[in-house]
Amino acid sequence: KMVFIIGMNPAVSKYISEQKEKAREIYHQGMKIQLFFIIICVLFYFFFSGFIAQLFHDSALKEIIFLSSFVTLTFGLYAIATKGFLNGIRLFRHQPIAEMIHSLLKVVLVFIFVYLGFGILGAIFAYVLAPLVAFVFASIIIKRHLSKKRISKDISNNHDLSKFQKNESKTINSFDKWTLIKFSLPITFFYLLITLTTEMGILSVKSILMSNTLT
Repeated sequence: KMVFIIGMNPAVSKYISEQKEKAREIYHQGMKIQLFFIIICVLFYFFFSGFIAQLFHDSALKEIIFLSSFVTLTFGLYAIATKGFLNGIRLFRHQPIAEMIHSLLKVVLVFIFVYLGFGILGAIFAYVLAPLVAFVFASIIIKRHLSKKRISKDISNNHDLSKFQKNESKTINSFDKWTLIKFSLPITFFYLLITLTTEMGILSVKSILMSNTLT
């Protein structure tokens, strides 16, 4: 499921690095597109988690599949903020901090939740929570950066703040979302092809075998 959101990150990073004056608009457009595909993915797993579990002949997978769909939500938000905005705007000092928070929290939270007896559901929840915390950190950095740019641009153009905000609101959609979509689609299909190629064998065996002890 991560395949369907991975293409938007390099698209946002590329166009922000090329058009820094439109960083806010590009980030907002990328976030909207990312959320659209994330919601589709979560809804798909919500309605078809039972059917997918039946394909693998394991009813216990239903809860696991549904809960794991929320990893797409939090990781998608985290990825677009760090690998998209922070990378594109070249905030290289903050990007690795956000990624370190994500990586360390995954390990720590998995250990804590499993130790407390939550098992695999606890491990999945750790994978949901870790990118969410990293996203909150990245969002704070992004908000501060955009606020500084907003004020400096206002001063340099010698406009009052209210007039600047009015002008900015008119240009919030000035970046064409289809530019991001056209760039991200080939990357998405490429990763989808690789994922299907590498995972199809394992998934086929799992779907055929009736007992988990044989996998």
